Amino acid sequence: MPGDVCYAFTSLAGSSPANTPTGWTSIAGPDSNQFTTTAVFRRVLQSGDTAPGWVDPGTGSDQFDVGYVLVRNADNTTPEDVTAAHGTTYGGPPTLTINSVTPTTAGCLVLYYLAGYLTSGTVDTNTSQVAYTEGNAHEYVFYDQQAAATSTPSTINSSVNQPVSSYAVIPVKPKPAPTIVQSNLPATSSSSFTTAYTNNVTAGNKLVVIAANGASNGGISITDTANNTWTKDLEVDATNGFVTTFWSAVANASGAVSVTMTAANSTVNFPQVDVFELSNVTGVDVSVSNAATTTSTGTFSSGSVTTRRSGIAFANLSTNGTYTTGTNNSGWTEDTSSAALNDENFAVFHQFVASGQSLELSGTMTAGAADAMVITYY
Repeated sequence: MPGDVCYAFTSLAGSSPANTPTGWTSIAGPDSNQFTTTAVFRRVLQSGDTAPGWVDPGTGSDQFDVGYVLVRNADNTTPEDVTAAHGTTYGGPPTLTINSVTPTTAGCLVLYYLAGYLTSGTVDTNTSQVAYTEGNAHEYVFYDQQAAATSTPSTINSSVNQPVSSYAVIPVKPKPAPTIVQSNLPATSSSSFTTAYTNNVTAGNKLVVIAANGASNGGISITDTANNTWTKDLEVDATNGFVTTFWSAVANASGAVSVTMTAANSTVNFPQVDVFELSNVTGVDVSVSNAATTTSTGTFSSGSVTTRRSGIAFANLSTNGTYTTGTNNSGWTEDTSSAALNDENFAVFHQFVASGQSLELSGTMTAGAADAMVITYY
């Protein structure tokens, strides 16, 4: 998935290293001994990525192994906490002792890589193992979660049937937790389409807008005073003309920002423009929405969705009647409810979420149409 950090572990029989594929970064090696040359590469995945193009620098008959490890919820700006340790051995006893690294960030995922003519690998009981084998050359990847900072990973000893091996130790830093830097959720007047961030925004932070209008047949759009590029992340139309949307942009500069909503049909009817500034957020993970057209008392729900990454979730309830929140709202914090907008009610909620968490928002309305939405940012 875009934003995930992918590591490629390569082992080539001979003394020539594998090429660095376009868009990848070499982070360990090449390390050569008499029989093999190893190297480790890394890429932060982008939308539309295809398999990397590997070129065998040998005659075509050499053994060339490649294995991948995909790390989710890693810091995709500076993925390695400290510089990877790597090296190779030839000769000596049939045991390879891997140099350790000392992470400085709590929660690092430490990847250990062995390559060569290995028969087995042993690790301590707190370390998991993934192994892959091709032909006569064997490669092993071990990994261990470091719960505390400044802890040193246990040394791994690997039995070998020839005294030749290469290794790499890579501490992968966890992604910083998302935070809400600021928000402004006014109960807007019936003629206002603009909301300002209370404080200056910070360049690179994610700006999120929840915008709605009670008479926006044809949709709505977003602009701001800083010329940021806005993307519509989610939209739902309650069929009575009440349209609710989520938009996001990356702040292109630090400074003051005011956001304006424009209705396609130029009609203003109980508009709502709520703004958030988030840090340590990359993009949209998952979303779900639902529009209810019940004209009398009834329940409605966004539907459920399961997160794929940790992050922050937002939810919205909009109705031209009144509402009470339902039973599927565990963990949600209500940020505002614009009950002052005459016959329009508009509420925004948020919560911080873990990967694999099920989310839903529901409510009971007294009359009229309604919509409910959930979206998560990672």
